[in-house]
Order: sequence, then C-alpha cells, then structure tokens
Amino acid sequence: LPGVYAKLKDNGELMLSGHYIAHYLENDKGPEKIIPFPSKNDDEYWLSTGDIFTVTKDGFYEIIDRVKDIYKNNKGQTIAPKTVEQKFTGVPGIKQAFLVGDARPYNVLLIVPDNETKIIHQNDDAEQEYYHQIVMHANKDVPTYERVVNFTILKREFSSEKGELTPKGSYNRKKNRRKFCRNYRKTLCF
Repeated sequence: LPGVYAKLKDNGELMLSGHYIAHYLENDKGPEKIIPFPSKNDDEYWLSTGDIFTVTKDGFYEIIDRVKDIYKNNKGQTIAPKTVEQKFTGVPGIKQAFLVGDARPYNVLLIVPDNETKIIHQNDDAEQEYYHQIVMHANKDVPTYERVVNFTILKREFSSEKGELTPKGSYNRKKNRRKFCRNYRKTLCF
C-alpha cells in the first residue's frame, strides 16, 4: 500500500511502518491515543512481523520462515531450516526432512525415506549413495553455513502423537532436536 514502509532487520525479520500500521498493539499506547504520522526514517514506529523475508532480484519481499523457527550455528550465523528442508520436498524417495544444527558447527539432515515409492531397491550402500547425491545437489545453491554436512536415515516418520509435530503439522523443533540428536549422536558426529 502507498505509505507503508518495509525494511529487514539483520536477522532478516520484516519490519513495517506507516499510517496503516497499528503501532499501539506493540507499544501499549491504546487505540484512543493519537499516533503521529511516521516517516520512512522514523526509528520509533516500526512493527516487528515475526517473519523472516528475503528481497528477490526484482525487489519483491519473499517470506522464508518464522523468527521462532530460525536458529544460529556455533559461529552465530542465522539459519532458516525450512529453506533447506524445502529443497527435499517432493524429492523421490524422501517423505520428510528435518534439519538440525542449532549451536552446532554444521547442519545434519534427518531423512524419513518414502518406503511406498522407494527408489533404491538394492542395498544400504546404494541407498546411502542415493541420499548423498541428493544432499550434494541441494547444497549447490546454499550458503556454506547453511549446507548439510551429514545426514542420517530415520526408521519412522515424525509423529504428532509423540509430540514431534504440532497440531498444524509443522515440526516441534526443540523436542525433535533433543530427542533425535540424543538417539543418533554417534551417527550424526555431534
């Protein structure tokens, strides 16, 4: 809308400002207070959206993730796991993919194979090589710190009954990280 300004914080979170933005929601001024008309350079009246965005080559804002879903590696670099996980959506032989790397030196991908449309019918070595090639291909367009360095194949799907998925079907990241990294610590080289 005309008069609505947008900018990205250092972590990629979208900030909005403008006469249409209800600043009193964040600043607790109440709806009855008069809010001065903000300008693009006014630092006081910016509303945090809680969403991580990137700016495309054409200058459009593109949503990537939620702030609560991002994490930092052990060097403090911000990683949006959904961006990496989406590279494995719809890939033959992969049913689910979950990225782990919060406060770690590198990222590890937990792969749930799609056994109904299993691509590899040979042996475990052929299956490992297949997933290795998929991971290497996905790493091509990703910054170095977001790349998948290791992966492991899980024996079962993530389950909402076990609290691994939220009611809307997204990953319960903290619980999954604790649970699966403890179980696969040696495999994941953490």
